Amino acid sequence: MRNARSPSVTAVLCTLVGLASVPLASPPVRADDAQTASGKTSPYRLILTTPASGDNWDGFRINKETGEVWNPSLINGGYVWAKMVDTDVLPSGDYDVQLCVIKSGNVEKSVVFRIDRKTGRSWKLAGKNWALINEPN
Repeated sequence: MRNARSPSVTAVLCTLVGLASVPLASPPVRADDAQTASGKTSPYRLILTTPASGDNWDGFRINKETGEVWNPSLINGGYVWAKMVDTDVLPSGDYDVQLCVIKSGNVEKSVVFRIDRKTGRSWKLAGKNWALINEPN
């Protein structure tokens, strides 16, 4: 007969499996296929990440049809969407953004890439500016 206070083997296994599935850093979270009030799919996506330290976050809003990307900036105590700068006019496409947080010493920073899934053209975010990644010759 088991003691009423001792956990069952199943409870212990479920706890261990649950703990093992907790990531060290949360992967990017996406608001895919958000629908507007009219039922149409929204062109906007929100991509978020949290570093392993858990004491910070980074996020971007993308319009997947135009490729425009914004990052929230804290201005006068409130957040404002700040648009990332494109050097060229982007054609209509099927854009996506991927990001991850890397750590070098005590400094954590986001590495952000954008791709047009129709053409394969890709960019890396450098500061607030998109830099086109050239195709190999």
